[in-house]
Amino acid sequence: PSGRVFAVDVDPDKLDELNERLVDNDIEHVTSVYNVESNPMLPVNTLDAALVRNAYHHFTAHESMLRHIKAALKPGGRLVIEESIDEDMIGKSRAEQVDAHDLGIEYVREELTAAGFTIQEEVNPLMETNWGIYWMIVATRPES
Repeated sequence: PSGRVFAVDVDPDKLDELNERLVDNDIEHVTSVYNVESNPMLPVNTLDAALVRNAYHHFTAHESMLRHIKAALKPGGRLVIEESIDEDMIGKSRAEQVDAHDLGIEYVREELTAAGFTIQEEVNPLMETNWGIYWMIVATRPES
């Protein structure tokens, strides 16, 4: 009951739809946030966790986004990223994977490490579907 959720998107129409659903269902603990491609516009040092599900491959400025997400997390806060990759795309360049709306775990691992996150867990595969292999990384903002 005391938790807060920030739902972040670059598409104002999607946020409008969400806001309507929140009102219709009398949900008060979710705040929709319109972000720009380089900044999720989240409050600094306030989040216990952040989840990026099947959207990281859309980040056109992933270095900046990771920097801002890290700043929004409390020390020790978790960032969970879940993505998928088609078997045919494994081993391809990052650009080729992103063009196919896929992304391999190895690219995200490198980017998280470069951004100063600590990798806590990797699950690969997380699950296999008709659309590809899903994987997950759990990383944390260092305590200091």
